[in-house]
Amino acid sequence: MKHSFACSRYAWLLLGIAVSTALSQETRRDPKLAFQRAVTAYNQANFEQALEQFNRIVERGSQDELYTSSLFMQGQSLYQLGQYSQATEAFNRLLEANAKSRYVDYAHYALGMIAFKENNHAEAASEFIWVLDFAETPALRDKAAKLAETLFNDYLQPNDLRRKLRRNYLGENGLALLAIVLAKNEYAQGRRSEGQKIVDNFLRAHPNTRFSKQLEQLKISPQQEFSSPARIGVILPLSGIDAEAGQALHRGMRYAQMTRRSNSRQFAQASTSSAALPAANDEVAIELVVRDSESSVVGAIKSAQLLLGDPSIVAIIGEYENSASSAIAALAQEKGIPILVPVSTANGITSLGEYVFQMNANREMKGRALAEYAVRYLNCRRFATFAPQDEYGQQMTDGLSAAVDSLGGQIVTQKWYYEGTEDYGKQFKGIRAAAFGLDLADTLNLSPGARSMKGIRSASVVEEVATPVTSIHALFLPLYHEDITLIAPQRAYYNIQGVLLGGDDWQWIATERMRELRPYIDGAVFPSDYFVDWQSERGRQFRIAYRKMMGATPDRFDVMGYDAANLMMQCLERGSRKPDQIREALAQVDGYPGMKGEISFKNSHRVNRGVNILQMLNAEIKRVK
Repeated sequence: MKHSFACSRYAWLLLGIAVSTALSQETRRDPKLAFQRAVTAYNQANFEQALEQFNRIVERGSQDELYTSSLFMQGQSLYQLGQYSQATEAFNRLLEANAKSRYVDYAHYALGMIAFKENNHAEAASEFIWVLDFAETPALRDKAAKLAETLFNDYLQPNDLRRKLRRNYLGENGLALLAIVLAKNEYAQGRRSEGQKIVDNFLRAHPNTRFSKQLEQLKISPQQEFSSPARIGVILPLSGIDAEAGQALHRGMRYAQMTRRSNSRQFAQASTSSAALPAANDEVAIELVVRDSESSVVGAIKSAQLLLGDPSIVAIIGEYENSASSAIAALAQEKGIPILVPVSTANGITSLGEYVFQMNANREMKGRALAEYAVRYLNCRRFATFAPQDEYGQQMTDGLSAAVDSLGGQIVTQKWYYEGTEDYGKQFKGIRAAAFGLDLADTLNLSPGARSMKGIRSASVVEEVATPVTSIHALFLPLYHEDITLIAPQRAYYNIQGVLLGGDDWQWIATERMRELRPYIDGAVFPSDYFVDWQSERGRQFRIAYRKMMGATPDRFDVMGYDAANLMMQCLERGSRKPDQIREALAQVDGYPGMKGEISFKNSHRVNRGVNILQMLNAEIKRVK
C-alpha cells in the first residue's frame, strides 16, 4: 500500500513536470497564443493562473516583442492578488525597459493606485499628476485629475505639497492644481492678497491649462467660501501588527467623508435631542487629519501629542487597541478635546473624563444587557457562570452578575479557568454540585442563606452525569472563541441544561467550526457591538455602494470607522464647531441607527449603551434584540 502511494505521488510529480514543460514549450513555439491565454485567464479573474503565464513570457527577456505588454499584465495580476510591492517592481521595470511603451500611462496610474492603497498619499498624488500632464489617453487623464484633486484637498497638507511631491512629475496642469490648493489655503487663513498673488503669477506664466477657468473663478469668489475647515484628528494603526484593522477603520472613515451629505439626514432622526441642535449644514468643510500609531502605545501617544498641539484640531477619533485608546484619551481629556474611541470595549475608559466617549459598549455593559434579556425575555432566574480568570472574563461576569442581582435573580455559582486548561471537569462538577445542592435545599424547603451544604451533597448524583442539571436556568460562558471548541462539548457531557449564554467573542467562531459545534451551541445567546443584516435592503445597498466606491467589501472595522466618522462629522454639520460644543452634542446622542447597531451616549456615562443581542440558530447568527 505504501509502495502504491509512493508511485502515485511520483506519477503526479511527473505529470506536473510534463504539464509545466509543455506550457514552456508552447510559450516558446507561440508566445502570442500563450499571451492571449494569459489575458483570457486574467479577464476570467484567474489571476494566479494569468500571473504564472505572464511570468513565463517575461522570463524570455526584453528582446521578446510581448515583453512590455507582459510586464504590464504581470503587474496588473500582482495588483489584483494584493501583492503590491511585487506589482510596483513590475511596473517600474516596464518604465525602465521602454519609456515609449503604450502601457506607460497605465503603469503610472497603477503605481498611483498602489501608493494610495498603501497610504503613501504624496507618492500617489505624484503619479496621478504625471498621468494628468503627460498621458495620451483623455479618459485616463480625467480620472487622474479627479483623484489628484481629492488627494490634494482631503489627504495632503500644504507643506506636504511643497515638500513631498515629485518635482519632475509636475507639468503645467499639475502646477495649476497645486496653485489652486495653495491659493485656497491662503484665502482660508485670511491672507487674500497672498492667495491672489499665487493665482495671478500662475496665470501669467500658464494661461491655458485645464484649470484656468477655476483659477479665474478663485479671484472673484467671496471670502466666506474659504473658511477654514473643521479638522478632526484620527489616530489609527496603519502599519505594524494591527495594520489590517487600522486600514479598514480608515477606509470606513473615508467612505463616510465621501458620502456624508447623504448621511446627514440620519442624525436628525436618530437623536431625541436633535431638535435642540441647529439644522444640518452640508457645506461645512471637514478635514480628517490622519496619523499612524504604528500599532504601538508610544506611537499613539506621539501622534496624539502632535494633533493636540495643533489649535485647529477640534476633536479626535482613535485608536484601535485598548491600552493605546486609554493613553490618548487621557491626553485629549487633559487638553479639553473630545475623543471618540471607535473600537475598545474595556471598562473604565470614559472614567478618564467628560470629553471621552466610547462607541462600543464596555464589557460590563454587555454583561448587563445579556442578563436583562435572559431575565426579561427568556424567564431565567438562576444563573451559573464559567469564565476565563482574566480581566475580560472578570468584567463580563461582573456585569452580568450585578444585573442579575438587581433584577431579583440568583447567581448559584461562579467557576473560573486559566489559559491553557484543557480538562474542565472539576469546574463542571462544581456547577453540578451547586445545582443539586440547590435542588436539595428546595426539597427540604430551606432558605439558601440558612442551609449548610456540608454532609448533604450527594456525591453519587454529582458524579452520575446521566442525571441532568435543570435547576440552573442559564449558564454564562464568556469564552474566547478558540476555547469554545473544548468547553462547549464538556458542558454537554456534564449534562448541564438551561439556556446557554455566551460572550461577545462568540460572534467570531468560523462558520465551518460553528457547523461542527452545532449540537453543543445551537440556540446560544450572546451580546455584540456589531451586527449588520447584509440581506436587508439597507445592508445590501450599503455593501454595493461601499464596494463600488472603496474597492473592498466592508467588514466590521470598515463599519465601525464609518459610524465613528459619521457621528463626529454630523455633530459638526449641525453647528458644533468648538470642542465644548462637540462634546455636548455627542453627550446628547440617543438612538443613532449606526450600521453596526444603535448608538446612545445619553445618560450612560458616555459609553454606548446600545448592545445587539444575537443568537446562533442552525449555524447562522441572527439578531434577536
